Amino acid sequence: MMKPVLVKLIRCSEEVSFCGAVRAASKSTNTALAAGLVLERLPDQGTSFVAAGRPAVSKAFKVLVTANEYWKRHGDDDFLAVSVGLSARNEGQRWPTHRPPILESVKVLSSDFPKTDIWDVPYRARLPLFRSRCSILGLLSVEVLRMVAARIFPSPGGLELTAQILTSAANSMACVGSLPVFASQSLGVCVNRRCLGSLLTLILTSSTCTWGAIIIDIFPGGGWKRLSGHPLLDEGAPSLLGFLGVWECLLLASVSLQTALCLSAWTFYRLYRELGLYPPEPRKGRIHAEVSALEFVCEAEDVALLSDQCNGNCQREPLVWGRT
Repeated sequence: MMKPVLVKLIRCSEEVSFCGAVRAASKSTNTALAAGLVLERLPDQGTSFVAAGRPAVSKAFKVLVTANEYWKRHGDDDFLAVSVGLSARNEGQRWPTHRPPILESVKVLSSDFPKTDIWDVPYRARLPLFRSRCSILGLLSVEVLRMVAARIFPSPGGLELTAQILTSAANSMACVGSLPVFASQSLGVCVNRRCLGSLLTLILTSSTCTWGAIIIDIFPGGGWKRLSGHPLLDEGAPSLLGFLGVWECLLLASVSLQTALCLSAWTFYRLYRELGLYPPEPRKGRIHAEVSALEFVCEAEDVALLSDQCNGNCQREPLVWGRT
């Protein structure tokens, strides 16, 4: 069975090659060789160690030393071996085969570590997080443009007005619900309080409302006739885009940004699930390693429970009813 410290390293790592190196190192009897195996497989371009972005070797060394201080009290020397190997790599030396005495009384201060917001976001999750923030900023810009358009251009009526109101409400709901989660300071708190699943449901609901508003505007609201009618050049559109008015452009921008936000949030959530960072502590039952699309509307434990129930019902023998 793999030691807990190696399992912790695997859950904090971000690359399959690094996980493979840790698993290979766990089978080695030489702790110094195990440290060498782990550190030699660390990616060199743009990949972090223990979700720290692209830290200096000395900073990662301090992290390992602190972990070693914890695990040394519990009788486990694997983190010590890794930190010794990292120290040797930093100085360009060979992997040592003994424990250096300087690590016995090492003291690490809290000021040696980076800020909390750096550690809250793994490296691979920063790109979908950035895309989500850009989508939220775009939705806020669309709402500002909608208010400006309401003062300059004639307001729509009928079902077209209903579609605009529904889209505006969906954009506001997505922005207000996503800002606490995608803010730098409150992201760790939202993850610890299991808010990512609720965020996915909220974003999916707002995106569905926006697509529904598009359908209302095109078919029952007469938008199809407006698109195929005379060019709307009086609103300042070029001849190639004359079939789109201001309100149609706002609807198109809203549905595009809502879809982008939904995809980015799903990618962000899936990476946290694959790294084992979410949910932080399963409340009931167990969770599956693979991420299901049902987690858009259910928690990970509920999806695992539904899967187990379905598998149990499928494997159950059918009942034979006798004649009465």
